[in-house]
Amino acid sequence: MLTKLRHLGIYQPPHNQRRVFVLPVGDELHLFDVEFGATIPSRYIVHADGKLTNWFGDFPVWTIDDLVDTGETQINDFAGNK
Repeated sequence: MLTKLRHLGIYQPPHNQRRVFVLPVGDELHLFDVEFGATIPSRYIVHADGKLTNWFGDFPVWTIDDLVDTGETQINDFAGNK
């Protein structure tokens, strides 16, 4: 299920929440805010079952299946990685 997310791909979460991009951190996928990048903690951590945990440790009611791929790619993660 996780393979459907593109590395540095930009996604729109439901309910017009801030757009996020995908970046692996260790063996996990994290979703970072497009505006701030990896300079702040990730907004979400993606679990193997497609569920997400937000930065407070709560599970939103939506999964990665609810993310809309914008077709855009984050050029820089703001942490010096490209």
